[in-house]
Amino acid sequence: MRPLPIVLLLLASLASVCTAGAADLAVLTRGKVLRLDAGSDPGKSRGLVRFGHDAALAAAPDPSCPSASAFDLGLFTVAANAVVRNEKVALECAKWRKTRTGWRYDDPDAAGGVRRITYGPRGLAVRLVGPAAMPAPGPVGYAFVWFEVGAMRFHGRFHVFEANTADRVRSRRLSKAAGDGETRFWAIMWGDDASETAVQETSALLQRAAKRSKADARSRFLLGMLHLYRFGQLTERFSAASEAGRAEIAAAVAAFDDAEPLLWNRTTRVGDSRMPGFAAAARYALAVVTADEALRQRALADLAYAVEINAFFNVFDLMTVLQAEPAGSSAFQQAFADLSAYIGDPNTLACAVTQPEVCTNAGLAPTALPGTFVMFGDAYAKSGDAATAKYWYQFGIAAEAGWAFEGLAAERLAGADARVAAYQDVDPANDPPIIGAGPEACASCHHRPLTGE
Repeated sequence: MRPLPIVLLLLASLASVCTAGAADLAVLTRGKVLRLDAGSDPGKSRGLVRFGHDAALAAAPDPSCPSASAFDLGLFTVAANAVVRNEKVALECAKWRKTRTGWRYDDPDAAGGVRRITYGPRGLAVRLVGPAAMPAPGPVGYAFVWFEVGAMRFHGRFHVFEANTADRVRSRRLSKAAGDGETRFWAIMWGDDASETAVQETSALLQRAAKRSKADARSRFLLGMLHLYRFGQLTERFSAASEAGRAEIAAAVAAFDDAEPLLWNRTTRVGDSRMPGFAAAARYALAVVTADEALRQRALADLAYAVEINAFFNVFDLMTVLQAEPAGSSAFQQAFADLSAYIGDPNTLACAVTQPEVCTNAGLAPTALPGTFVMFGDAYAKSGDAATAKYWYQFGIAAEAGWAFEGLAAERLAGADARVAAYQDVDPANDPPIIGAGPEACASCHHRPLTGE
Protein backbone atom coordinates (compact mmCIF):
# COMPACT_ATOMS: atom_id res chain seq x y z
CA MET A 1 0.00 0.00 0.00
CA ARG A 2 1.37 3.39 -0.95
CA PRO A 3 1.01 6.24 1.57
CA LEU A 4 -1.19 9.14 0.56
CA PRO A 5 0.72 11.51 -1.76
CA ILE A 6 -0.61 14.57 0.09
CA VAL A 7 0.99 13.32 3.30
CA LEU A 8 4.29 12.73 1.58
CA LEU A 9 4.20 16.17 0.03
CA LEU A 10 3.75 17.52 3.54
CA LEU A 11 6.80 15.53 4.65
CA ALA A 12 8.80 16.88 1.73
CA SER A 13 7.83 20.43 2.68
CA LEU A 14 8.80 19.69 6.27
CA ALA A 15 12.19 18.62 4.97
CA SER A 16 12.94 22.04 3.52
CA VAL A 17 11.69 23.83 6.63
CA CYS A 18 13.68 21.68 9.06
CA THR A 19 16.76 21.61 6.87
CA ALA A 20 16.94 25.40 6.87
CA GLY A 21 17.72 25.42 10.60
CA ALA A 22 19.90 22.34 10.73
CA ALA A 23 23.10 24.40 10.71
CA ASP A 24 21.95 25.92 14.02
CA LEU A 25 21.79 22.56 15.81
CA ALA A 26 24.08 21.74 18.74
CA VAL A 27 24.23 18.81 21.11
CA LEU A 28 24.97 19.43 24.80
CA THR A 29 27.06 16.69 26.41
CA ARG A 30 29.03 18.18 29.33
CA GLY A 31 27.91 17.80 32.93
CA LYS A 32 24.54 16.24 32.07
CA VAL A 33 22.05 15.87 34.94
CA LEU A 34 18.43 14.72 34.76
CA ARG A 35 16.25 14.35 37.87
CA LEU A 36 12.54 13.65 37.54
CA ASP A 37 10.49 12.84 40.63
CA ALA A 38 6.75 12.21 40.64
CA GLY A 39 4.75 11.50 43.77
CA SER A 40 1.19 10.39 44.39
CA ASP A 41 0.16 14.00 43.78
CA PRO A 42 1.16 14.99 40.22
CA GLY A 43 1.04 18.63 41.24
CA LYS A 44 4.05 18.02 43.46
CA SER A 45 6.22 16.48 40.73
CA ARG A 46 9.62 18.06 40.33
CA GLY A 47 12.29 18.00 37.68
CA LEU A 48 15.78 19.29 36.98
CA VAL A 49 17.62 19.29 33.68
CA ARG A 50 21.16 20.62 33.75
CA PHE A 51 24.16 20.87 31.45
CA GLY A 52 27.53 22.23 32.48
CA HIS A 53 30.06 24.42 30.75
CA ASP A 54 29.78 23.25 27.14
CA ALA A 55 31.51 24.61 24.05
CA ALA A 56 28.15 24.62 22.27
CA LEU A 57 26.96 27.32 24.72
CA ALA A 58 29.97 29.60 24.26
CA ALA A 59 28.07 31.95 21.94
CA ALA A 60 24.73 31.51 23.70
CA PRO A 61 22.25 33.75 21.86
CA ASP A 62 20.20 36.33 23.77
CA PRO A 63 16.73 34.90 24.65
CA SER A 64 15.18 38.20 25.73
CA CYS A 65 12.69 40.19 23.65
CA PRO A 66 12.19 40.18 20.76
CA SER A 67 13.74 36.69 20.55
CA ALA A 68 11.56 33.60 20.78
CA SER A 69 12.60 30.69 23.00
CA ALA A 70 11.12 27.31 23.90
CA PHE A 71 11.70 24.17 25.97
CA ASP A 72 10.66 20.58 25.28
CA LEU A 73 11.12 17.43 27.41
CA GLY A 74 10.54 13.97 25.94
CA LEU A 75 10.68 10.49 27.45
CA PHE A 76 11.03 7.30 25.45
CA THR A 77 9.05 5.14 27.85
CA VAL A 78 9.13 1.38 28.06
CA ALA A 79 5.33 1.23 28.32
CA ALA A 80 4.67 3.28 25.18
CA ASN A 81 7.78 2.08 23.33
CA ALA A 82 7.81 5.57 21.85
CA VAL A 83 8.47 9.17 22.78
CA VAL A 84 5.94 10.70 25.20
CA ARG A 85 5.96 14.45 25.71
CA ASN A 86 3.91 17.45 26.69
CA GLU A 87 3.39 20.35 24.34
CA LYS A 88 6.49 22.39 23.67
CA VAL A 89 6.66 25.28 26.15
CA ALA A 90 6.89 28.69 24.48
CA LEU A 91 8.85 30.87 26.92
CA GLU A 92 7.68 34.47 27.32
CA CYS A 93 10.50 36.73 26.19
CA ALA A 94 9.60 39.38 28.79
CA LYS A 95 10.37 36.94 31.63
CA TRP A 96 14.05 36.70 30.69
CA ARG A 97 16.48 39.04 32.47
CA LYS A 98 20.20 39.55 32.04
CA THR A 99 22.52 38.31 34.78
CA ARG A 100 26.25 38.54 35.32
CA THR A 101 26.84 35.15 33.71
CA GLY A 102 24.01 34.96 31.19
CA TRP A 103 20.23 35.06 31.50
CA ARG A 104 17.57 33.91 33.93
CA TYR A 105 13.95 33.05 33.30
CA ASP A 106 11.39 33.04 36.13
CA ASP A 107 7.73 32.10 35.91
CA PRO A 108 5.88 31.83 39.27
CA ASP A 109 2.94 30.25 37.45
CA ALA A 110 5.22 27.64 35.88
CA ALA A 111 3.39 27.61 32.56
CA GLY A 112 4.04 24.28 30.87
CA GLY A 113 5.88 23.16 34.00
CA VAL A 114 8.88 25.50 33.58
CA ARG A 115 9.53 27.40 36.82
CA ARG A 116 13.07 28.68 36.25
CA ILE A 117 15.88 28.59 33.70
CA THR A 118 19.44 29.79 34.06
CA TYR A 119 21.33 29.89 30.80
CA GLY A 120 24.55 31.19 29.35
CA PRO A 121 28.09 30.21 28.37
CA ARG A 122 28.56 28.47 31.73
CA GLY A 123 25.66 26.09 31.30
CA LEU A 124 21.93 25.50 31.16
CA ALA A 125 19.65 24.52 34.04
CA VAL A 126 15.87 24.09 33.85
CA ARG A 127 13.69 23.56 36.93
CA LEU A 128 10.29 21.96 36.37
CA VAL A 129 7.25 21.65 38.63
CA GLY A 130 3.82 20.06 38.41
CA PRO A 131 2.50 17.28 36.15
CA ALA A 132 4.58 18.43 33.17
CA ALA A 133 7.77 17.74 35.14
CA MET A 134 7.33 14.04 34.34
CA PRO A 135 5.23 13.64 31.17
CA ALA A 136 4.73 9.90 31.70
CA PRO A 137 5.65 7.21 34.22
CA GLY A 138 8.99 5.47 33.86
CA PRO A 139 10.96 3.42 33.37
CA VAL A 140 12.42 5.03 30.27
CA GLY A 141 14.75 3.88 27.53
CA TYR A 142 16.13 7.38 27.20
CA ALA A 143 15.13 11.00 27.79
CA PHE A 144 15.87 14.15 25.84
CA VAL A 145 15.38 17.90 25.90
CA TRP A 146 15.28 20.62 23.28
CA PHE A 147 16.03 24.22 24.21
CA GLU A 148 15.54 26.75 21.44
CA VAL A 149 16.61 30.38 21.28
CA GLY A 150 15.77 32.10 18.03
CA ALA A 151 17.06 29.86 15.25
CA MET A 152 19.46 28.02 17.58
CA ARG A 153 18.41 24.56 18.80
CA PHE A 154 20.23 22.89 21.70
CA HIS A 155 19.66 19.18 22.25
CA GLY A 156 20.65 16.89 25.10
CA ARG A 157 20.06 13.18 25.69
CA PHE A 158 20.18 10.92 28.73
CA HIS A 159 20.72 7.17 28.32
CA VAL A 160 22.46 6.03 31.51
CA PHE A 161 20.49 6.02 34.76
CA GLU A 162 21.15 5.35 38.41
CA ALA A 163 17.39 5.35 39.12
CA ASN A 164 14.76 4.43 36.55
CA THR A 165 11.36 3.58 38.01
CA ALA A 166 7.75 4.58 37.51
CA ASP A 167 8.06 7.70 39.64
CA ARG A 168 11.79 8.42 39.68
CA VAL A 169 14.26 8.89 36.83
CA ARG A 170 17.79 10.05 37.59
CA SER A 171 20.71 10.08 35.21
CA ARG A 172 24.16 8.83 36.11
CA ARG A 173 27.03 11.29 36.01
CA LEU A 174 29.47 10.53 33.23
CA SER A 175 33.07 11.54 32.71
CA LYS A 176 34.45 14.50 30.78
CA ALA A 177 35.83 12.02 28.24
CA ALA A 178 32.31 10.66 27.72
CA GLY A 179 30.94 14.15 27.06
CA ASP A 180 33.78 15.11 24.77
CA GLY A 181 33.53 11.79 22.94
CA GLU A 182 29.81 12.27 22.34
CA THR A 183 30.37 15.82 21.05
CA ARG A 184 33.06 14.61 18.65
CA PHE A 185 30.90 11.67 17.57
CA TRP A 186 28.14 14.00 16.37
CA ALA A 187 30.66 16.25 14.65
CA ILE A 188 31.64 13.20 12.59
CA MET A 189 28.06 12.13 11.88
CA TRP A 190 27.06 15.66 10.84
CA GLY A 191 30.09 16.04 8.58
CA ASP A 192 31.52 18.92 10.63
CA ASP A 193 34.81 17.04 10.95
CA ALA A 194 34.90 13.46 9.68
CA SER A 195 38.68 13.41 9.15
CA GLU A 196 40.76 10.39 10.06
CA THR A 197 42.29 12.38 12.92
CA ALA A 198 38.85 13.23 14.28
CA VAL A 199 37.73 9.59 14.07
CA GLN A 200 40.81 8.31 15.92
CA GLU A 201 40.60 10.98 18.62
CA THR A 202 36.89 10.31 19.13
CA SER A 203 37.51 6.58 19.38
CA ALA A 204 40.20 7.18 22.01
CA LEU A 205 37.89 9.41 24.07
CA LEU A 206 35.06 6.88 24.01
CA GLN A 207 37.39 4.02 24.91
CA ARG A 208 38.79 6.05 27.80
CA ALA A 209 35.27 6.82 29.05
CA ALA A 210 34.23 3.16 28.83
CA LYS A 211 37.30 2.05 30.78
CA ARG A 212 36.62 4.67 33.43
CA SER A 213 33.09 3.45 34.17
CA LYS A 214 31.62 -0.03 33.80
CA ALA A 215 28.18 1.61 33.79
CA ASP A 216 28.90 3.99 30.90
CA ALA A 217 26.74 2.25 28.33
CA ARG A 218 26.45 5.36 26.17
CA SER A 219 30.17 5.58 25.41
CA ARG A 220 30.25 1.86 24.56
CA PHE A 221 27.26 2.29 22.27
CA LEU A 222 28.73 5.32 20.50
CA LEU A 223 32.01 3.45 20.07
CA GLY A 224 30.09 0.63 18.38
CA MET A 225 28.31 3.13 16.14
CA LEU A 226 31.60 4.78 15.24
CA HIS A 227 33.06 1.45 14.13
CA LEU A 228 29.84 0.63 12.25
CA TYR A 229 30.09 3.99 10.48
CA ARG A 230 33.70 3.27 9.56
CA PHE A 231 32.76 -0.16 8.21
CA GLY A 232 30.04 1.41 6.06
CA GLN A 233 32.35 4.11 4.75
CA LEU A 234 34.96 1.50 3.80
CA THR A 235 32.56 -1.06 2.34
CA GLU A 236 30.49 -0.42 -0.76
CA ARG A 237 29.87 -4.15 -1.28
CA PHE A 238 29.82 -6.74 1.49
CA SER A 239 31.36 -9.28 -0.90
CA ALA A 240 34.41 -7.04 -1.33
CA ALA A 241 35.00 -5.97 2.27
CA SER A 242 38.63 -5.06 2.94
CA GLU A 243 40.66 -6.26 5.89
CA ALA A 244 40.29 -2.80 7.40
CA GLY A 245 36.52 -3.00 6.94
CA ARG A 246 36.38 -6.41 8.57
CA ALA A 247 38.36 -5.13 11.53
CA GLU A 248 35.93 -2.22 11.94
CA ILE A 249 32.81 -4.39 11.92
CA ALA A 250 34.38 -6.85 14.37
CA ALA A 251 35.16 -3.92 16.69
CA ALA A 252 31.59 -2.67 16.31
CA VAL A 253 30.19 -6.04 17.36
CA ALA A 254 32.49 -6.18 20.38
CA ALA A 255 31.42 -2.71 21.53
CA PHE A 256 27.72 -3.47 21.02
CA ASP A 257 28.11 -6.75 22.91
CA ASP A 258 29.34 -4.70 25.87
CA ALA A 259 26.67 -2.01 25.54
CA GLU A 260 23.57 -4.08 24.85
CA PRO A 261 23.08 -5.72 28.28
CA LEU A 262 23.58 -2.32 29.92
CA LEU A 263 20.90 -0.67 27.79
CA TRP A 264 18.34 -3.44 27.30
CA ASN A 265 17.24 -6.28 29.61
CA ARG A 266 15.87 -9.14 27.51
CA THR A 267 14.28 -10.81 30.53
CA THR A 268 12.35 -7.82 31.87
CA ARG A 269 12.17 -5.96 28.54
CA VAL A 270 13.18 -2.76 30.29
CA GLY A 271 15.54 -0.24 28.72
CA ASP A 272 16.13 1.13 25.25
CA SER A 273 14.38 -1.22 22.82
CA ARG A 274 16.37 0.21 19.90
CA MET A 275 19.65 -1.23 21.17
CA PRO A 276 19.15 -4.87 20.08
CA GLY A 277 18.55 -3.78 16.49
CA PHE A 278 21.87 -1.95 16.16
CA ALA A 279 23.72 -4.91 17.68
CA ALA A 280 21.95 -7.42 15.44
CA ALA A 281 22.67 -5.40 12.30
CA ALA A 282 26.38 -5.31 13.15
CA ARG A 283 26.43 -9.05 13.86
CA TYR A 284 24.75 -9.74 10.53
CA ALA A 285 27.31 -7.62 8.66
CA LEU A 286 30.18 -9.38 10.43
CA ALA A 287 28.67 -12.77 9.62
CA VAL A 288 28.38 -11.96 5.93
CA VAL A 289 31.88 -10.56 5.46
CA THR A 290 33.44 -13.49 7.39
CA ALA A 291 31.15 -16.15 5.86
CA ASP A 292 30.13 -17.30 9.35
CA GLU A 293 26.80 -19.04 8.76
CA ALA A 294 26.15 -19.77 12.43
CA LEU A 295 26.58 -16.08 13.31
CA ARG A 296 24.42 -15.13 10.32
CA GLN A 297 21.56 -17.28 11.58
CA ARG A 298 21.93 -15.83 15.07
CA ALA A 299 21.96 -12.30 13.64
CA LEU A 300 18.82 -12.95 11.57
CA ALA A 301 17.08 -14.23 14.71
CA ASP A 302 18.29 -11.18 16.64
CA LEU A 303 16.97 -8.89 13.91
CA ALA A 304 13.59 -10.63 14.03
CA TYR A 305 13.57 -10.14 17.81
CA ALA A 306 14.48 -6.47 17.42
CA VAL A 307 11.62 -5.89 14.98
CA GLU A 308 9.25 -7.73 17.29
CA ILE A 309 10.06 -5.52 20.30
CA ASN A 310 10.21 -2.23 18.36
CA ALA A 311 9.13 -2.51 14.74
CA PHE A 312 8.76 1.23 14.45
CA PHE A 313 12.46 1.98 14.86
CA ASN A 314 14.29 -1.31 14.40
CA VAL A 315 12.94 -2.02 10.94
CA PHE A 316 15.72 0.26 9.66
CA ASP A 317 18.30 -2.16 11.04
CA LEU A 318 17.18 -4.57 8.33
CA MET A 319 19.03 -2.33 5.89
CA THR A 320 22.12 -4.54 6.19
CA VAL A 321 20.04 -7.52 5.03
CA LEU A 322 18.53 -5.53 2.17
CA GLN A 323 22.02 -4.49 1.11
CA ALA A 324 23.77 -7.85 1.34
CA GLU A 325 21.19 -10.46 0.39
CA PRO A 326 20.28 -11.28 -3.22
CA ALA A 327 16.73 -10.31 -4.13
CA GLY A 328 15.55 -13.92 -4.36
CA SER A 329 16.79 -15.04 -0.94
CA SER A 330 14.37 -15.81 1.86
CA ALA A 331 16.24 -13.39 4.14
CA PHE A 332 15.75 -10.53 1.69
CA GLN A 333 12.10 -11.42 1.18
CA GLN A 334 11.44 -11.41 4.94
CA ALA A 335 13.29 -8.12 5.47
CA PHE A 336 11.44 -6.51 2.59
CA ALA A 337 8.09 -7.78 3.88
CA ASP A 338 8.81 -6.19 7.27
CA LEU A 339 9.81 -2.91 5.62
CA SER A 340 6.77 -2.90 3.34
CA ALA A 341 4.46 -3.50 6.32
CA TYR A 342 6.12 -0.61 8.13
CA ILE A 343 5.65 1.74 5.19
CA GLY A 344 2.01 0.73 4.82
CA ASP A 345 1.20 1.31 8.49
CA PRO A 346 -0.66 4.67 8.94
CA ASN A 347 1.16 5.18 12.24
CA THR A 348 4.42 5.44 10.33
CA LEU A 349 3.37 8.68 8.68
CA ALA A 350 1.64 9.94 11.81
CA CYS A 351 4.99 9.95 13.58
CA ALA A 352 5.99 13.01 11.58
CA VAL A 353 3.82 14.88 14.07
CA THR A 354 4.13 12.70 17.18
CA GLN A 355 7.87 12.00 16.93
CA PRO A 356 9.36 14.58 14.55
CA GLU A 357 12.89 14.09 15.89
CA VAL A 358 12.73 10.49 14.58
CA CYS A 359 10.59 10.80 11.45
CA THR A 360 11.60 14.14 9.92
CA ASN A 361 14.71 16.29 9.63
CA ALA A 362 13.99 17.85 13.03
CA GLY A 363 16.31 15.65 15.08
CA LEU A 364 19.88 14.40 15.06
CA ALA A 365 19.46 13.23 11.46
CA PRO A 366 18.94 16.62 9.76
CA THR A 367 18.57 15.09 6.28
CA ALA A 368 16.64 11.98 7.26
CA LEU A 369 13.83 12.47 4.76
CA PRO A 370 15.73 12.40 1.46
CA GLY A 371 17.90 9.55 2.73
CA THR A 372 14.88 7.56 3.84
CA PHE A 373 12.88 8.18 0.66
CA VAL A 374 15.75 6.99 -1.53
CA MET A 375 16.28 3.97 0.71
CA PHE A 376 12.61 3.03 0.32
CA GLY A 377 12.99 3.42 -3.44
CA ASP A 378 16.08 1.22 -3.51
CA ALA A 379 14.34 -1.48 -1.48
CA TYR A 380 11.35 -1.54 -3.83
CA ALA A 381 13.66 -1.57 -6.85
CA LYS A 382 15.48 -4.60 -5.48
CA SER A 383 12.14 -6.30 -4.83
CA GLY A 384 11.31 -5.87 -8.53
CA ASP A 385 8.66 -3.16 -8.14
CA ALA A 386 9.85 -0.41 -10.48
CA ALA A 387 6.66 1.66 -10.25
CA THR A 388 6.80 2.00 -6.46
CA ALA A 389 10.55 2.57 -6.54
CA LYS A 390 10.04 5.52 -8.90
CA TYR A 391 7.29 6.82 -6.62
CA TRP A 392 9.74 7.02 -3.71
CA TYR A 393 12.54 8.48 -5.79
CA GLN A 394 10.20 11.30 -6.80
CA PHE A 395 9.65 12.17 -3.15
CA GLY A 396 13.39 11.99 -2.63
CA ILE A 397 13.80 14.64 -5.31
CA ALA A 398 11.18 16.83 -3.60
CA ALA A 399 13.01 16.61 -0.26
CA GLU A 400 16.67 16.81 -1.23
CA ALA A 401 17.36 20.57 -1.31
CA GLY A 402 20.70 21.07 0.42
CA TRP A 403 21.26 17.33 0.83
CA ALA A 404 24.90 16.29 0.70
CA PHE A 405 23.90 13.82 -2.03
CA GLU A 406 21.62 16.15 -3.95
CA GLY A 407 20.93 14.75 -7.41
CA LEU A 408 21.10 11.13 -6.26
CA ALA A 409 17.32 10.70 -6.22
CA ALA A 410 17.03 12.05 -9.78
CA GLU A 411 19.80 9.73 -10.90
CA ARG A 412 17.99 6.81 -9.29
CA LEU A 413 14.71 7.78 -10.96
CA ALA A 414 16.31 8.00 -14.40
CA GLY A 415 17.95 4.58 -14.02
CA ALA A 416 15.20 2.81 -12.09
CA ASP A 417 14.29 0.28 -14.80
CA ALA A 418 17.92 -0.72 -15.34
CA ARG A 419 18.40 -0.98 -11.57
CA VAL A 420 15.43 -3.33 -11.24
CA ALA A 421 16.68 -5.46 -14.15
CA ALA A 422 20.12 -5.81 -12.56
CA TYR A 423 18.64 -6.95 -9.27
CA GLN A 424 16.40 -9.50 -10.96
CA ASP A 425 19.02 -11.25 -13.11
CA VAL A 426 21.03 -14.24 -11.87
CA ASP A 427 24.30 -12.35 -11.34
CA PRO A 428 24.50 -10.75 -7.86
CA ALA A 429 27.84 -9.17 -8.78
CA ASN A 430 26.11 -6.49 -10.85
CA ASP A 431 23.55 -5.54 -8.18
CA PRO A 432 23.77 -1.78 -7.53
CA PRO A 433 24.45 -0.96 -3.86
CA ILE A 434 21.46 0.21 -1.84
CA ILE A 435 21.97 3.68 -0.38
CA GLY A 436 23.98 3.67 2.83
CA ALA A 437 27.16 2.04 1.51
CA GLY A 438 30.46 3.83 0.97
CA PRO A 439 30.39 7.64 1.39
CA GLU A 440 26.63 7.53 2.01
CA ALA A 441 27.00 5.36 5.14
CA CYS A 442 25.25 7.19 7.99
CA ALA A 443 25.83 10.45 6.08
CA SER A 444 22.75 9.97 3.86
CA CYS A 445 20.58 10.91 6.85
CA HIS A 446 22.96 12.47 9.39
CA HIS A 447 25.14 14.83 7.34
CA ARG A 448 24.14 18.45 7.82
CA PRO A 449 22.58 20.10 4.77
CA LEU A 450 25.05 21.96 2.59
CA THR A 451 22.93 25.14 2.47
CA GLY A 452 25.03 27.99 3.79
CA GLU A 453 28.30 26.07 3.82
